[in-house]
Amino acid sequence: MERRSDNHAGVYSDNEVYVAVADKEIVGCCALASGNSPAELEHMWIKPEHIGTGVGRALFLHLKERAVHLGLPALEISSDPNAEGFYQHMGAKRIGDVRSEIEGKPRVLPRMIVKLEPEHKKEPPGW
Repeated sequence: MERRSDNHAGVYSDNEVYVAVADKEIVGCCALASGNSPAELEHMWIKPEHIGTGVGRALFLHLKERAVHLGLPALEISSDPNAEGFYQHMGAKRIGDVRSEIEGKPRVLPRMIVKLEPEHKKEPPGW
């Protein structure tokens, strides 16, 4: 198991960040960290009232399309345990666990990978 902490410094300034907007309000975001190997989907957050409306799917597909455009072979994800099912539905496979910490409390996150293929180049509707 790899040990990581939830330190957000630099996530938004050092990576490509995408937001989903509905009615002039940001309802979701995520970041593509492609400077290191492996590339990672970082900090995917969806406002609770927008979970299940397609916002997460649209962000995920957009990020995959961008990663394919950059020539990345795969994306890795340290998933919140509650989001593991979503990522599995989107094609990610669990490859292990990552130790993390939030507000001083240890936790274990599913480590996942989604392999990227050319068919992911298709833009999601509305992007």
